Amino acid sequence: MATKYETLIHPQLENIKRLRRNGATIKQIADDLGVGFSALKKYRKTTPELDEALNDAELNMQVAMANLAEASLFDKLHDRLMTVEIIEEETRDESGVVVKSKTTTKCA
Repeated sequence: MATKYETLIHPQLENIKRLRRNGATIKQIADDLGVGFSALKKYRKTTPELDEALNDAELNMQVAMANLAEASLFDKLHDRLMTVEIIEEETRDESGVVVKSKTTTKCA
């Protein structure tokens, strides 16, 4: 006789990855699959393929969230960016020795 894992969870591994990538919690995934939260956690600990599916999807979700946050921050700060130009001037005497040095910073 097939276990709950074999009938309810294993056939849904790709769906589980998709749900997790889209931000579903483990509890929400358990509810969606029709299994208890503690049962899903137990299967995660005892079944490497489920753990890997959840971890990979979670990592992808975190990377996507980080990229979105970075893009959002860039959009918000884009108009505040400024260009800095540093101008260095030197005055030398006839023998080539620096007698005066000046550094100017210009913001554009």
